[in-house]
Amino acid sequence: MRLIKWNSIVISTDMRNYCSAAIRGRNFELHAINVLKRIGLQLTHCGGAYDKGVDFRGYWNLSNTNQLKVVGDCKNFKIACGPVYVRSLSGTLDREPEDTIGILVSRKGFTKEAHKAFKGNQKPLILISINDEHSNDDGTLRYFDRNLKCHQLTPNVVVASTFHNGLRSFQILLHDNSGNFSTL
Repeated sequence: MRLIKWNSIVISTDMRNYCSAAIRGRNFELHAINVLKRIGLQLTHCGGAYDKGVDFRGYWNLSNTNQLKVVGDCKNFKIACGPVYVRSLSGTLDREPEDTIGILVSRKGFTKEAHKAFKGNQKPLILISINDEHSNDDGTLRYFDRNLKCHQLTPNVVVASTFHNGLRSFQILLHDNSGNFSTL
């Protein structure tokens, strides 16, 4: 098995078709952490057999004075995630301090029912879709959305979408009270 080191995290690259589901899941979790670090999240991997629905935890530093706690769950499925995973992450947030943001990361996006559960949820949630670690896009955000409660906690965050070669990607921006924007 060949290993590469990417942003201080080791990921296996060979024999991916022969790896167990647990190894593929762990690699996707580590890949998701690397992608999320690019938009300002400081995360620690904590996934495993008994992770209680938390694959990573840490903080999202939006400014010198605004640091938000986050926990996340990654789903490396071959199909879109359904509403059960949104509800599960919401239940996980019941065991976390108030205003902790829950992030659900998927390789294949989310069903309409998952979006409905997400939009109506009273916990601050973010849905993110990324390709797996073997794609050639270097971890582009394919989907990024916050529900209303999360919007209230992150009013200075702006999500911009762009199209390149027919593919949609997302960029996360931070604006200050003077109207200036910076990339996270």
